[in-house]
Order: sequence, then C-alpha cells, then structure tokens
Amino acid sequence: MRPKTIHFYTNRPHILGFDEAEDIPPTQTITLGANDWDSTGTANVGLRFVKFQNVTSLVLFIVDGDGSSERVRLDRVRIIGETGEKRDQGKLEKVGDDHD
Repeated sequence: MRPKTIHFYTNRPHILGFDEAEDIPPTQTITLGANDWDSTGTANVGLRFVKFQNVTSLVLFIVDGDGSSERVRLDRVRIIGETGEKRDQGKLEKVGDDHD
C-alpha cells in the first residue's frame, strides 16, 4: 500500500527507532490523500521552508498506509532543494502590529 502519514525529523543525532519516532514530535507531518498521487504513482510533498533551513540529516518515518496491509511500499525518495548561499532572502520585515 502507499504511504499515508509521513513524519519528517531533521538533524537527529542518531537513527530513530520505531518507538522513539512515535514519542518525539516531528519537524513536520504530511498526510497524503488520493488526490496527492499522479497517474505515475508519484506524490510531490512540499515542506515548510522555515522548518527545513540548515538541515544536515533527514529522517522519514512512515506512520501508516492508505489500506489495511501491514506493509507500505516506498519506491523512491527524491529531495530537491537549494543550498543557503543561493537563496536571496531579501529584506525581512515584521508583519502586523503597526503602531503609527
């Protein structure tokens, strides 16, 4: 069956075991639905940029699948991103609470 819920963990000092991964809050949780999969069986997962800056390690924990089988199949993981030097952050400004 396809993965349904995936937990992402960043910069963990060691590989997580199943029990440990269930007890630690993930950096981000993704839940995939039937509409997230294209005709080739591929799902594109967008991660929150602010949570994935300065990442040196990434752990994916497949929590469950979209069926009743005991096995989840994951054929390929492709990570696409940019190094920090290439990003132009521009001018950062605080939004809201304008006291003029």
